Amino acid sequence: MQQGILEVDPKTAKIWLDNKEAILIDVREPSEYETTRIEEACLIPLRSIAFEKLPSLHPGQKIIVHCGVGARSARAIAQLQEEHPELPLYNLIGGIQKWMRLGLPVIQETEE
Repeated sequence: MQQGILEVDPKTAKIWLDNKEAILIDVREPSEYETTRIEEACLIPLRSIAFEKLPSLHPGQKIIVHCGVGARSARAIAQLQEEHPELPLYNLIGGIQKWMRLGLPVIQETEE
């Protein structure tokens, strides 16, 4: 865990998403997102991450940020926290790779 960055494991994240307690931001590149993604994820690539691009939050909702394994999402969280330290940001431990290893659902596009 990086200094000052909260983390959430994939199974807890899935519960939060199912209960509408959180929104999910994917900071990978569009090509990665198009190939494999978590259904609820909103794509905002790391290079363009900004508070203004985040979806609206309901009171009490958390923001889960993910990438492939957790490094880019940690950078995105650090960047957002600089301007908005009050945001309830959580890094998805292990990113989408750990999510998939645990057998949690993803959308995968197959090449034809």
